[in-house]
Amino acid sequence: MRWPPIPISAARTTSGRWQWRAGLKAAPRRAGSRGGPTTSRRADLHRYKGEPYAVAADVYSQPPHVGRVGWTWYTGAAGWLYRAGLESILGFRKLGSALCINPCIPREWKRFETTYRHGGSLYRIRVENPNGVCRGVSRVSLDGSLLSGGALLPLSDGGSEHCVEGVLG
Repeated sequence: MRWPPIPISAARTTSGRWQWRAGLKAAPRRAGSRGGPTTSRRADLHRYKGEPYAVAADVYSQPPHVGRVGWTWYTGAAGWLYRAGLESILGFRKLGSALCINPCIPREWKRFETTYRHGGSLYRIRVENPNGVCRGVSRVSLDGSLLSGGALLPLSDGGSEHCVEGVLG
């Protein structure tokens, strides 16, 4: 299993595809006896015996527990994996009272969507990738109005629902 900061570093230095693949290898439900995507089969899931949302510190290699995991709640790595996905791949980072949107995704991704709650407000965020690029936000709009600060989205806690649209390219 790769340590979760690898995809974080990759987002700063390489293409989105490499970084996405590194993140997949670190994902808990994909880590198996050989550190690859082996838990997609039912038998492997029963052998793994780990929570799909927790990162294991140990994958046993000795019989009779080959492929079984341990120490899933003691590593702190799940937080790093969450940050790798949210901040480095999808590119969402809270900066004071604003949200920065700066993804690093595989070229094949045409779009992605997420929701973000800030206090009582809900932000429905959709990022389009019409030119098939890995990074580079060309515009961001909030409730139909183009933002002048590039990808910096001002946050409010007014209890409203907002529509955010970003475009890469």
